[in-house]
Amino acid sequence: IGVTGVQTCALPIYLEYDPFGEAAMPWTCDALARPDGRTIHDLVVCTKAYSVRDVLSTWGSSLAADARIYFLQNGIGFETGDLSNGRRVLFVVNGGFTAYRTTSNHVVQSAMKPIWIGDEAGDDAPSDLQGRLDTLRDAGFLVRWTTEIMLRRWEKISINAIVNSQAVLHDCDNGHLLTHPEAVADTRSMCDELGTLFEAMSVELTGDRLLDATTNLLKATSRNVCSTLQDYRHGLARHELDYINGALLEQARKSAIPMPRFEAIYTDVVARSEEHTSE
Repeated sequence: IGVTGVQTCALPIYLEYDPFGEAAMPWTCDALARPDGRTIHDLVVCTKAYSVRDVLSTWGSSLAADARIYFLQNGIGFETGDLSNGRRVLFVVNGGFTAYRTTSNHVVQSAMKPIWIGDEAGDDAPSDLQGRLDTLRDAGFLVRWTTEIMLRRWEKISINAIVNSQAVLHDCDNGHLLTHPEAVADTRSMCDELGTLFEAMSVELTGDRLLDATTNLLKATSRNVCSTLQDYRHGLARHELDYINGALLEQARKSAIPMPRFEAIYTDVVARSEEHTSE
């Protein structure tokens, strides 16, 4: 896993799986700030969408000609750079494998749902990738290849658009959005507007399906504080909603589909973030 902005380190992290109440398990993650001359055959890019270009500028020149690059970003429209010459671009969608941090090196996993991997062309899983997938499954990850990764991506960023923007507006954890009257109403409105958009795009995502998926995620992650809200609380000027809500609104404009409530919430979040950053 390539990271930027840190020194080489081996930080012990303690992992705990909340639903089963298992004892915390130590895990050491080696991190490198640069390739240091090595050739990279598999690169996992798990930064925020706005940092993808920075990661690739650091690691891209060390990619092997047949390297695989796994993008875990929430959102669309981030810059992937020039990854030609036989390199394989794969997208990874976290369907609900979630966690929250209690201290600097203690992580509590709060939900475990399938992690989807696929390519934009909708191809079947390449035979030479099976070993990687089997390794992840043996480690306990619910990894599944899908020929419909774009459908999974649209669903994922829709849920993020609904949850993350409202978490900032109400300054609350995920569970609070299930009981706050305004949030409940806005969740319904945003799902309906997104359903209309996807119908125009010929994407099989209805408002009811999005509402069910969003509600299930909020229940599973009720104690989580989403990353966008954490960025907001830390006064960070950059946030990923440009690649989530902003990207969905761009699709709506292209399809001439009005999404008044969805757009109003996004506009409010942007205004609050700018005001909060300038304080």
